Amino acid sequence: MDAFLFSGEIILPIFILILSGFLLKKFGIISEGFLKGANNFTFQFLFPVLMIYNLGTSDFLADFDGKLVGFVLITTSLVFFVSWPISHFVFKTPERRGVITQAMFRSNFILFGIPICQAIYGVEGGNVAAIVGAFLVPLYNVYASFILSYYNPLREHSLKRCLLEVIKNPIIIGSVIGIIISLCRLRIPEAIPLEEVASMATPLAFLLLGAELNFKHIYKDINIIFSTVAIRGIILPIIILLIARAMNFTGIEIAVLTAAYFSPVAVSSYVMAKNENGDYELAAEIVAFSALVSLISVFLAVYTFKHLGVF
Repeated sequence: MDAFLFSGEIILPIFILILSGFLLKKFGIISEGFLKGANNFTFQFLFPVLMIYNLGTSDFLADFDGKLVGFVLITTSLVFFVSWPISHFVFKTPERRGVITQAMFRSNFILFGIPICQAIYGVEGGNVAAIVGAFLVPLYNVYASFILSYYNPLREHSLKRCLLEVIKNPIIIGSVIGIIISLCRLRIPEAIPLEEVASMATPLAFLLLGAELNFKHIYKDINIIFSTVAIRGIILPIIILLIARAMNFTGIEIAVLTAAYFSPVAVSSYVMAKNENGDYELAAEIVAFSALVSLISVFLAVYTFKHLGVF
């Protein structure tokens, strides 16, 4: 029962925020105009501030777990390089090949990872998750930019353009600033309300995620969506976490890996797919369905690890 309540306390607030966003949009309280502006505000400002705060207030060298970071980068890369050729041969249209490949390796780690790890292990958990995110987000962006531009029928893929997209990413810029603050042991002045601003990021992002959910056309591609989410959101995370346990990962490390691999497909994957002339409707449907599945899978994963005494 303790494990069940523990898991519920972590997932229930997330579920309520997502449901609230969905209902606010459905009843017209959140408009399309507000949604677009708020998404830009969250991505361009709140998430970078969140990374600056979490990394800037951490002891980067003490909290840095090279084995964990290496494991995440290697497993994410393996998923990318395995899913790419499979998607290429399974799907006939290039617009879908890039979208499915991206969905397989790219999770909403910053949105889900940090709050979940903070809920389980407090500030230390959030700091470790932020450090992993500082390395994982650039990798996501490199692979996503490459694969979507590679299958863009209207544009030639360019390594230079992919790297520019990564360098200009606000979350990555925030991560670099936060790491510099931590390494230089700089003290953030109390007059700067960094913590207060950072605390806005998670609840607003979950509200917006709920408002973004759209299931209107989900039945059209239900087999593709179900298969993609089942493999990416259930089968792969279980395999990766079993490998992690065999490698003696435990505690905070397992919490970070749970958050990284059981999290839903990143909302930004839909935006990038649209910008690169991919099948953005399919991308949006995968995001929506994976968000619902993730609430259940994260709950069960946290419950299982709590019951086994890992957390």
